[in-house]
Amino acid sequence: MIRWACWACCCLLLCFAPSVAAARLVVLAPNLVELLYSIDAGSQIVGTVEFADYPEAAKQLPRLGNFQGIQLEKIIALKPDLVLYWRSGSKPQDIESLTRLGIKSVGFEPQQPADIVGLLKHLGELTGQQQKAQTLAKQTEQRLGALKVYQQGRTVSVFYEIWHDPLTTVGSNDWPAQALKLCGAVASPALTTAYPQVSIERLVATPPELLILPSSVNEPRAHFDYQQWPALSKLPQLTVNADLLHRATLRTIDGIEQLCQGIERLRHQAR
Repeated sequence: MIRWACWACCCLLLCFAPSVAAARLVVLAPNLVELLYSIDAGSQIVGTVEFADYPEAAKQLPRLGNFQGIQLEKIIALKPDLVLYWRSGSKPQDIESLTRLGIKSVGFEPQQPADIVGLLKHLGELTGQQQKAQTLAKQTEQRLGALKVYQQGRTVSVFYEIWHDPLTTVGSNDWPAQALKLCGAVASPALTTAYPQVSIERLVATPPELLILPSSVNEPRAHFDYQQWPALSKLPQLTVNADLLHRATLRTIDGIEQLCQGIERLRHQAR
């Protein structure tokens, strides 16, 4: 009887025990690497991709490929418990290859800054860092909620330059456009296609109130020369940190706060 009771207790413990956290992670997206370090799970990462450069410790991780493809042999050799990837930033055939080999994978596709909250919670569950993840998720919700103050003023039209040649901006559903909405701004011209190219003639015909120029320390680049066009030469310009704004991480909130503050300054100057 005692032996049966012990066996029954063991069965109950197994049934209700939480799933084992993934101890060895291959992470195929820089933003996921950064979030894992944020929840104290960085030590579980055994390999990643190019451009996973934050925090400093991430630069020491083995590189297994980039957005053009992954080195499958290296991933197999690392024997990961789980591969984490960005759905639209990974080649479907690469993920299919992992599945055929029996390597478990989980994909993520954040669409707006509020999705960072869910990212944190999900990563916390996968790595056994639920408590830290929950704490950061709550803080992130509070910081995003505080941005509502910037949506109470006049809507500002902005041109957000993604690339200078060809001149490329953001569509209404693109990641930077979601940050603009939080700041009470709207991308001009209003386009729905993803990261559309825009002719300078169209921009001159309907100039925005503000030119936003993302700048990256890790990936420096030139900007379009707006000074050669009279309709654009006197428009105010705002330089923002692309390393903060263009990745779905906790630092994104820092970047959005800075973006909102810059747009708010324009509102006050225009009064």
